[in-house]
Amino acid sequence: MTTIVLDGKGILSGTIDFAEIEKREAEERALQQAAAERTADQEALQRQIEGAMLENLREEIQEELQDQKKARTGMNARDRMNFLRFKAYCAKLDLPHLPASPQMVAAFLTTELDKGRPHLNRLIKSISTTHHKADLPDPCTDLLVRALLRLAIDEPSTKGIN
Repeated sequence: MTTIVLDGKGILSGTIDFAEIEKREAEERALQQAAAERTADQEALQRQIEGAMLENLREEIQEELQDQKKARTGMNARDRMNFLRFKAYCAKLDLPHLPASPQMVAAFLTTELDKGRPHLNRLIKSISTTHHKADLPDPCTDLLVRALLRLAIDEPSTKGIN
């Protein structure tokens, strides 16, 4: 029996054609198989391209690795302390410091605006450097952070200091 007719009303009525269902399932399996083969072909091509690139860029890759190693040398104490302040601020809000979102960086910088643009630039440098060393996107290049930096005064506030 390949076809069943339901004599009900509404959703209980209609015809079930098992041959048609099997045909659709076979078509779906064929599409899935074709997609899997295409994915395998793409991955093989990517491996082939990578192999050719690695072979032809061997010296440049070694130089790049050496440059990255030099860049990973420790941060100076001031940069480390600045980043630890940012990390503490993030922890207080229970939000991640790595990777940090541009919104998180901007929120932190608003707490430091009165200390002047040079101070904010140092904070941004420490956050950027840490993200680069962790091979993460730099949240400090975001438009929001850059725009907030424009609000900062050139010199720190001297209110209450005689």
